This record gives sequence, structure tokens and C-alpha cells, in this order.
Amino acid sequence: MHSILRIFLLICCFQLLIGLEAMAQQKSELKRLTKSHEIWVKKNDGTVEKAFLKDLLDESILLSDFKGGQEAKIAIGDIRQCQFRKKNAPAKGMIIGLFTGVALGASLGYLAGNDNCRDNQDVCFPKYFTSIVGGIVGIAPGVVAGATIGTLKINIRIKGQQSRYEQARYRMAKYKL
Repeated sequence: MHSILRIFLLICCFQLLIGLEAMAQQKSELKRLTKSHEIWVKKNDGTVEKAFLKDLLDESILLSDFKGGQEAKIAIGDIRQCQFRKKNAPAKGMIIGLFTGVALGASLGYLAGNDNCRDNQDVCFPKYFTSIVGGIVGIAPGVVAGATIGTLKINIRIKGQQSRYEQARYRMAKYKL
């Protein structure tokens, strides 16, 4: 009876380990996808292509839209500029800015408050009240600042020149999928 129970537990542990390994592979794939950078390729003819950088070839770059798996190959001579930004950076910037604005506003409000109010003072607000008001007032500037910072892009100018592409290639390799 004990040997059957041991075999059963061994099989259960083995299946659990296989499942954990599969979950770890999926997690690493998801981490790779969420940390990816979007690329805007501005061409010499004025058009812009937005995608993900899949590969850097000698004479061209390979882009992927990542959803349908469609790929586009763009020759270096056609590229004026490449811009990179981390995926979902404006949204993350807004969230970070929101919390920063609330914290900074509440801190400044707390410093501006006065708990030692006298009867002869016209205006007197306690510290807890001014910290709440300061936190609420700090939301809007924090969100705007965070979104502005999140929308910044890294610019790499190629201007259709192979020599500029070769110089910038190592920098662009950081943003590949």
C-alpha cells in the first residue's frame, strides 16, 4: 500500500514539475514581449511605419507587426530616421506620475497646514485637510508629467547612409525582439 502511494506521489510531483517548466517558458516569452520596444521608421518619402524590430540585416532592417506575424523589409537607403519607445511607456508613465503627484502634493499640503489654530486667525486649515487637498491637486500635474516623459522616443538618424547605419547598429540591437 505504501509503495503505491509513493509511486502516485512521485507521478504527481513529476507532472507538477513539467507544468512548472512550461509555465516558466511562457512567462519568459511574455516577459520578452512586454519588454519589447516599438519602432517608428520614418522613410525618405515621408511615410512612417510602426512595428517591432525583428532583425538588423547588412543592407536592410526587418520589422514585424507581432500580431499577425507580417514582416516588412526596409532597405537602409530608404530610412531617414528610426525612433524607439518602450511598449506602453505612456501608460506606465501616467501611473507613476499619478502616485508621484499624490505623494508630492500630500507632502506639500502637510507642510502648508497648521494644527495650532487660534480663534483670532481668519484662515486656518489642519494638516490632515491640507495634505488631502494637496494630494488631490497633485494628481493632474503628476499624470501630465508622467505621460509626457513616457512619450519620449529615442531617435537614431540614418538619413539613408550605410555608414550611419553601421555606427548605430549596435545601439539598435538593444531594441530587437
